[in-house]
Amino acid sequence: MTTAIAPAASGYAPAPLRRGYQPPAGIRPRLKELHRSNTLRTIATALADHALIAGSIAATAVTATLSIPAAVAAALAAVLISARSLRGLENLLHEASHFNWANGSKARNDRPALLLAAVPAGSPITGYRESHYRHHQRFGTENDPDRRRYLELDLDHLDRSSTTAFLRGALRRFPAYQAGWIASTGAHLPALGGLLLYVGALLGLGYALAGAVGAASAGVVLAAVYLVALPLIRFTAEASEHVYPGAESVFDATVSNLGPFQRLVLHPHGDGYHTVHHMWPSIPHFNTARAHRLLMEADPDGYGARLRVRHRVLDNPVPHTGTAKENL
Repeated sequence: MTTAIAPAASGYAPAPLRRGYQPPAGIRPRLKELHRSNTLRTIATALADHALIAGSIAATAVTATLSIPAAVAAALAAVLISARSLRGLENLLHEASHFNWANGSKARNDRPALLLAAVPAGSPITGYRESHYRHHQRFGTENDPDRRRYLELDLDHLDRSSTTAFLRGALRRFPAYQAGWIASTGAHLPALGGLLLYVGALLGLGYALAGAVGAASAGVVLAAVYLVALPLIRFTAEASEHVYPGAESVFDATVSNLGPFQRLVLHPHGDGYHTVHHMWPSIPHFNTARAHRLLMEADPDGYGARLRVRHRVLDNPVPHTGTAKENL
């Protein structure tokens, strides 16, 4: 029996939190340069994620006809690779909501993002954009959907004292979290239809390579990815992006997740540099790390000293201790 998470009785800011940070005047032109989008680069990034998904599904289908140990190992690898790659595509959908695929052109931004990111995520760009816009513009208030989710799931008190404690807390909250996600996805029939077509294409790939056994193995992997692995990755990532209680500004309430596992799996494509994103949402994914390094070099006592960072999932946010040469 699942234990319900009681929503907090209060915790909303009466008005959107102030931004809370201004960079040194001397680097503002360089930050402005980093806002430039590159549609082809972003499309290539999305295609790389799709190649990883298709490749892992193909390997699973072919290996399913071999020994059981080989089939199990291939399936587990495919679950991890596909879940991480789909998380990358979700991050690119987030990019599309800010028009970071193509600055200044809604059509050039939304058309490739719809096919390459929104369809496999099962989420419409327009609906996601509207919700995410409220997160930025009404940050911390009752109209901030992220703040509502933090309160409903009591993410402010997610126990990070040990791996066991964190997993216990995450699993306790998981049914309510996943139910909310499925409800929001299923409410938009075109998005749900696109997702089913995408999954059907991957099942067809498995069938083409190894017949019914290949399609069945692909189906098992995709069910594990969409119903368990990807939601757990997303939950862990979303629960790590903000610390609302006591914060007086967006800068102070936002956490950058800069550990290797976080940047590769939980927050791919630059999303780990979440403070940079909230200060400058129009900086595309491939430039967030550059902006971070620039700010660390130019303003170590302002940006660097105040930045809240996690280097591991279990970390409580601490002042940044990395170097200005921190790599992607």
